[in-house]
Amino acid sequence: KEVKKGDEVQIGCVVRNSVGTYVALGADLFTYRLICKNGAIAKGQDLGSIAVRHIGHKDNMLLAFGKGIETIIARTAKLVKYYKKSTEMTVDQRIAEEWAKRIPQRALPQQIEVDTKSGKVVLTGKPNLWDSFNDITANAWKDQNQGENMKTNAGFLTKYHITQHAHKVLIGAVDGTLGKASSSSSKK
Repeated sequence: KEVKKGDEVQIGCVVRNSVGTYVALGADLFTYRLICKNGAIAKGQDLGSIAVRHIGHKDNMLLAFGKGIETIIARTAKLVKYYKKSTEMTVDQRIAEEWAKRIPQRALPQQIEVDTKSGKVVLTGKPNLWDSFNDITANAWKDQNQGENMKTNAGFLTKYHITQHAHKVLIGAVDGTLGKASSSSSKK
């Protein structure tokens, strides 16, 4: 799907499960930006995330999982709409602060700095929301050991949480619900 001219994302899903019963069989929407080869996980029921508990007959579980995957794929257009709208927006102080709440400094865009002593979030300039979101995904996914000029070498769960929170803030900013007590990507 094209987000803006020359900037496309491929859409898929990340499947999760466990041998035990502590992680449900599930899947979350995943985007892969072709221009920079960054991935981003988008989790939330309104985006099609699914979770199938390890109870009942396996055939029923697989049927529910298959229907869930169809739901995820059907909702991809909604996420692309958020991406497209974000290309027309700038990062403001509120967005910077929300990202800084759960994203480590090393993964934040360079225009967002957190004072280690005071915790104050400093935003320099007026960076584009889409570009800043992609700075976060780049910083989360690129591996320093592979010659990439990025700031982190995080494990998958860290990348998952960083990109999930980056999506939550981007969606809240686009919807105008960012920072409101009832806002979350799964409550709309």
